[in-house]
Amino acid sequence: MSRLRHPATIIAAVAMLVSLGGGAAAYASGLISGSQIENHSIAARKLTRSAIASLRGRRGPRGPAGPGGKIVTYDATAKASPTTTTLGTFLGDKIGASCTLRSGAVVVTVYLQTSDGSWNTDFTLLANNNGTVMSNARKIVDKAGTLSTLTGIDSRTANPGGHESDGRLDFLQLGPSPGSMIWHETVSTKNSAQTCHLLVQSFPEKITAVAGG
Repeated sequence: MSRLRHPATIIAAVAMLVSLGGGAAAYASGLISGSQIENHSIAARKLTRSAIASLRGRRGPRGPAGPGGKIVTYDATAKASPTTTTLGTFLGDKIGASCTLRSGAVVVTVYLQTSDGSWNTDFTLLANNNGTVMSNARKIVDKAGTLSTLTGIDSRTANPGGHESDGRLDFLQLGPSPGSMIWHETVSTKNSAQTCHLLVQSFPEKITAVAGG
């Protein structure tokens, strides 16, 4: 202070010190107004729980239910007189399977029963039967009553002595209940095995009909 000779200068200096002292005291006591906080400068972890909760939006409406797809597998060792096993109901269709040992060959048979005995479906087939590859595509229209009981409608055979057959059938079913369905059939006499495998997958769907002019 020895160099501050002028009274006005001394008064200004004293005022400045008082101002700084007062500000320091205010900050030390934690008295900070909202106007002194810079926008977007406080981390979430510094907020109270109620403040964080208030930032959450409201829960939206529940979305639509999924399509309800279904997968069921069947695995069996071949028997001379097998029983038919029911796999379940797919698109309103009851499906069963059997695994038969027939003179050293293994045969898997797929059975079908629909709600009213009718069946309206388009399907494609890709198969490898003991090394012979084949494919097919066609439409099936069975009248009501045709499949009113479990009826064998497809089979796959593995020849004796270490062979295997695989087939995949893709269905686009229009009725009785619309949807898509896949059958994967595998039979084998390899490695002394005499086994059958069947996988059934289904998805219900809606039909949109378009008429031509």
